Amino acid sequence: MSRGFSPARSGSFPLPFRKALPLALATALLLTLSFPHARVHPLAWLALVPFFVACRGQGAVRGALLGLGLGIGFQASLLSWALFFGPVALVGLVLFKSMAPALLGAVLGMRRPADPVGESFYAAAAWVAMEFLQTLGPLGITWGMLGHTQARVPVLIQVGALLGPWGLSFVLALANAAVARWVVCWREAGPSAGAREAAPALAWAAGLSGLVLLFGAWRLAHPPVPAGPPAAWGVVQVSMPQDVKWDPAFQAEIMACLEDLTRQAATQGAQVVVWPETAIPYRGFLETPFLVARVSRLAQDLGVWLLVGSIEAAEEKATWNTATLFSPQGRLAGRHDKHRLVPFGEFLPWKRFLPPLPQLDLVMNYQSGAPPSPLDLGGTPVGVLICYESMVSHLPRDLVRQGARYLVVPTNDAWFGETSAAAHHFDMAILRAVETGRPTIQAGNTGISGFVSATGEVLAETRLMERGVLVASLAPVSEKTLYTRLGDVLAWGCVLWSLLAGAGQFSPRSGEGQPA
Repeated sequence: MSRGFSPARSGSFPLPFRKALPLALATALLLTLSFPHARVHPLAWLALVPFFVACRGQGAVRGALLGLGLGIGFQASLLSWALFFGPVALVGLVLFKSMAPALLGAVLGMRRPADPVGESFYAAAAWVAMEFLQTLGPLGITWGMLGHTQARVPVLIQVGALLGPWGLSFVLALANAAVARWVVCWREAGPSAGAREAAPALAWAAGLSGLVLLFGAWRLAHPPVPAGPPAAWGVVQVSMPQDVKWDPAFQAEIMACLEDLTRQAATQGAQVVVWPETAIPYRGFLETPFLVARVSRLAQDLGVWLLVGSIEAAEEKATWNTATLFSPQGRLAGRHDKHRLVPFGEFLPWKRFLPPLPQLDLVMNYQSGAPPSPLDLGGTPVGVLICYESMVSHLPRDLVRQGARYLVVPTNDAWFGETSAAAHHFDMAILRAVETGRPTIQAGNTGISGFVSATGEVLAETRLMERGVLVASLAPVSEKTLYTRLGDVLAWGCVLWSLLAGAGQFSPRSGEGQPA
């Protein structure tokens, strides 16, 4: 316990709810500004401060309402692209993603005052536990995690190679919690005494942030060693808007465009060419011999490996979202059916319990494929992650554990239009590259397409809605990061810490009798 800490005093005066709620909404705004397109990423180091201050001493119910306000305010902005699937999808996603912040608010609101260091670490652990629990199960959604805000800061994100996406989120949350503690101490004890009381927590946050920077600088200076000669990778971006992508009048044009761009990539030296997710504008591609022969002949004529995306028929009128690999000899060399589907977008949870509404027909009926395993690219294992699969950290980690030396992300982000969501998705590919230590290739229909090094440096990327080709030389990597080996140890540790350390510290009656 730090000198001058007084449990009897600290936290005795929670903010009136009418003042606390605007603070929670302020955090929602600051978080939104931390993400693309605004991308004011330094705000993430302070964005949680208003929410942590607001929750203090509020009790379970008011804390939950504050968390709900934060969740709805933040997620409604970040997930606005889901309106493409209809109002039901957007409302469902926002409410689902707001449940965890509501639980977090209740937990923080019930917590009794503790010493500044312990309280700051607990708040950081609780935040990470909330983020991690949201990713579990088929309904898990990783959109909007705190660490994502720093994706374009290479020196900071290297901690992902050690602790996965949770390391940076923990350090950011700790910094926010320490500053929030300083604000509370200043309010309750005055500037001088408040600074003394909060100093240990601020010192811990500064120290851990410094270690993250030192490790990042070291890893950028010592990148993973290549495991073989580089390969020239090409990505094609056709930029066909979603409203014409499946229009029969455009099928011939899209196929011709894909073939022309592939030839351009081969002319620029590409040995492997990646098409976007569901790029082939005909359903049931693999069951259509003349189409298979057409793509096979293209790969054979150009002498390239060709990874193409299509929609294939599955059981009970469902479909698979498929990526198929063709060899330079024109043979089918492998296939991956998308395993991790987007809830409320690619499948509708609890569909049998919902009324037959026309809006629900906008939600697609995909079937989940088998867990992914690497495809064989002439002796080099390659991990394929279709769209949303790159947003969860355990799938690429599993692929690397199975030997993958590259990660490839075919995607169709045309659903997002020209919102910031496509940039957010590409940021997640950057983080997956760092966490696994693997060069990552992303090919999008409308963008963003590009190449990311094993240390998360963007080597080249397209702009949204531009048609074109990119080619880059990338060397395979075989060494495994600590995160690949150990997995989500920090995240599970934060969950256990939140439960065990919080069990004896809850005060459900906190905040009772305070003015609203």
